[in-house]
Amino acid sequence: MNTRRAAWALISAMAASAMVVASGAGFSVTVARATSTSDSALSVAWNADTSRAAAYQPARDATSKHYQDFKNLTVSVDQTKDLIDQTVTVKVTGMPGATAIVESTGGTRYEFGSNFLQAMQCWGDPQAADFYKNCEWGAFEYDAKSAPSVLIGEETGVGNANGRGTTFTSSYFKHPGELDVPFRAVDGTIYSSGATDSVSQDAPILDVFNATTTNERTMPVESNGSVTFEFETQSSASQPYLGCGGTATATSDQCWLVVVPRGEHNSTSRDYCTTNLKDYPAAQQGSPVNPNCDYWGNRVVVPLTFRPTTDACATGGSEIPVGGSELAQNAISSWQRELCRATSQAFTFTSSADALAREQLVSGQASAVFTMRPITAKYVSDSVTDSALAATKVVYAPMAVASIGIAYVANNDGASYTNLKLTPRLIAKLVTNSYAWSSGLGLTTGVGGLGVLHTVPDSTWKLPASAWQSPVRALRLDPEFTELNPDVNLTGNGSLVLVGPNGSDAVAALWNYLQADDKARAFLAGQADNVREGDSENAGMTINPYYLPKSYAGVVPTMVEKSLPNTTGTKVSTLVPKTDSDGAYLWTKVGLADSAGNSLCLCDADIDTLGQSDQTLMPRMLTTESQPRYDMSQAVPYAASFAAAANRVFKVNTGSKTTWNPNSNLPNGGTYSSDGQLRWTNAFINGVTSYAEAERLGLPMAALQVPNQPKTFVSASTKTMSTAVAARTASTVTGFSMVPDADALPATAYPLTGIVYLAVDASIPAAQRRAYADLIDTATSAQGQSVGTAIGELPEGYAPLSAALRSQAGKAADSLRKSTPATSSPTPSASSSNQPAGTSSAAAPASQPSAGSGLTPVDFPSPTPAPTPDSTTDGPPTAIYGGVLVASVIGLAAGPFLLRRRRLGP
Repeated sequence: MNTRRAAWALISAMAASAMVVASGAGFSVTVARATSTSDSALSVAWNADTSRAAAYQPARDATSKHYQDFKNLTVSVDQTKDLIDQTVTVKVTGMPGATAIVESTGGTRYEFGSNFLQAMQCWGDPQAADFYKNCEWGAFEYDAKSAPSVLIGEETGVGNANGRGTTFTSSYFKHPGELDVPFRAVDGTIYSSGATDSVSQDAPILDVFNATTTNERTMPVESNGSVTFEFETQSSASQPYLGCGGTATATSDQCWLVVVPRGEHNSTSRDYCTTNLKDYPAAQQGSPVNPNCDYWGNRVVVPLTFRPTTDACATGGSEIPVGGSELAQNAISSWQRELCRATSQAFTFTSSADALAREQLVSGQASAVFTMRPITAKYVSDSVTDSALAATKVVYAPMAVASIGIAYVANNDGASYTNLKLTPRLIAKLVTNSYAWSSGLGLTTGVGGLGVLHTVPDSTWKLPASAWQSPVRALRLDPEFTELNPDVNLTGNGSLVLVGPNGSDAVAALWNYLQADDKARAFLAGQADNVREGDSENAGMTINPYYLPKSYAGVVPTMVEKSLPNTTGTKVSTLVPKTDSDGAYLWTKVGLADSAGNSLCLCDADIDTLGQSDQTLMPRMLTTESQPRYDMSQAVPYAASFAAAANRVFKVNTGSKTTWNPNSNLPNGGTYSSDGQLRWTNAFINGVTSYAEAERLGLPMAALQVPNQPKTFVSASTKTMSTAVAARTASTVTGFSMVPDADALPATAYPLTGIVYLAVDASIPAAQRRAYADLIDTATSAQGQSVGTAIGELPEGYAPLSAALRSQAGKAADSLRKSTPATSSPTPSASSSNQPAGTSSAAAPASQPSAGSGLTPVDFPSPTPAPTPDSTTDGPPTAIYGGVLVASVIGLAAGPFLLRRRRLGP
């Protein structure tokens, strides 16, 4: 390991894999729950219920055509009290299995035409006649087709792009005034669903929820007559319009889980509730929330009680700020309420990029921050001077053990997979968009051994020897993946949700893990994945050329605009490959460079971000001349946090905005709308997130291969994370313990583990120091380090500190309470031991500066420099393509990779 990369092992604290265990065939998944919530589990029978929720159920009519469909139905929820923003496990039994149907005319496939469920969260009085107005719905269109809909109006019976209202001129819609099912917020405000006779504006309900943000779930019943799934409960903190837990005391069942079963009988009360598929009279059509369809009357209502989201501390008091690593967020949310109860001290937490938090502490903009790296010259930018570092006296206290990893949803027609394995090389392929169906190049140009996905008229691609070769279209088709997961059969592509663009110590740990493995490092350096002798799982693919160093001979096609006819015969702007006068195709060099213009290789660079460096423009052919193009940052946009990434994975939503909506009122005559949630039943999606967030949402996490040990895989758990921490080393200068590099850990240690520290400025007033000391004591107490769901406990997804680390934290708290906290003098270098040393220090200055590592993509170029093809241009040949490349050269530090200049030193 070189000097720069050695720093990455300091990284700690990220939450990696959610331990989800399959409970049987099909979609059933069981997530371990704390025993403290088991007494709130509840089962509610559709017919003749005798539970504590019996009074909330609608009356059942034995003469109803739906009665036989649901008379044996039971809904069971594993936790109904003390809820936060989390998931609960819902099991439904007593219905026949779902049926997919295909129209005889047109061939439209309905993924489950009958026997499915629609689950949603509601607030208010469940016995009120207009209770349906209080529910959050809108995930998919009403008839549950195989393709998802982002048209929120369709669950009310009609809708068009972006939920905009539509004019009903067809005789099919005889009751247009009934199609608007508004949402009533907890404050009484009414938001129309947009199903009116107006097309002048977007539906007001989109201000409250939409197909991307709603927590509604549509689930098919399995062939065995049951289905088990995770449902996301939303507190007032994440969905204020429902207001769940928004009062200081949770004394009533204000919120509800409502499950609307859809059986084998259609409503005939209205045209918009009745299917027109004569071959399949059981196919469901119509809204689950529109009372004019009789589906709403079949609902099952389960009471949900939320933990109060309002601050338990006395109002009017001062708030104590703390910021830094997002990995501390779940833990401090629990500790905070215990602090309010015990000390009435109110802390406010603001997450930020780890390096930024360190610099804010040095500059005096912050008094205390959570970090996974010490405040030394190596881990701050060049803008922080040695004198500023030397003047900063810091007290460090270990607070929690955390980890990150790859969370996923992997399902296929009745099978839910929760034991996937990934290698460093597979992850390297994912984070560099090197699978053809996840790259702009593969999707738009067809380059990569795929042929031409979008045919270029009168031409075929002629690839130079150095051009990108990617015969594997998706993760699920990679021979390496299928060899590791032989019993997994998936149809989804396995897209990866990236967290960013801000950097984090946790992401640096991920890069350290990839660089520690020979095969992954070789792939990142441009070598094909089958070049090593005996590498039987090879796929013969290479890295997306946008992620190669600029000194390599990687190229992409030079594209120019040309007016060509689209599928309707209308001529529109289309990107086509540029040729020279002899008809030979021209190529543009591309690649990565640091801020000084030096070639940069992801195989060894000190990086703390995940980059979107693929600058390909999409789509190749426009539908209208006014339609703009977009790049990968819009096709697969960043998730702003680990929490957001986990939420996207849970909802099977990549965040893409690639659906062109020509009905927009914007000046260009349209806009790109969200692609919305994909069907959970045949989904495969991955995301970089924390173990704590994965546990919160009940997501499984991939078992990771130990670097250079192909047969050894480790999952995140309390035990494997504690094993990693036991191998830590501590600086005698800072007292800061760090987990070793991934290739230096025991084979039984989870490789993406680290320790989250609270770094406190020792020069702040005594009263503030005492407050932070109280936070340390609360967090590292027996209660604060006990993993559980109660207030004050360490949330699931963390591992408790060892006795030695808790002792170190206690010494730090004692030091902060002294009139003059103990600090050590700065030294030019730090020695290490395997035991924790001091708890405070001056921020260590640098011994020498490095060349810097700001990352910028430039012209595109392979592990061994190859001759540049004669037809390759050195720069962008056209304004349209050149604009993108210039923007990437100038602005990549704010987009694809946020590499900070760091200096070598302690």
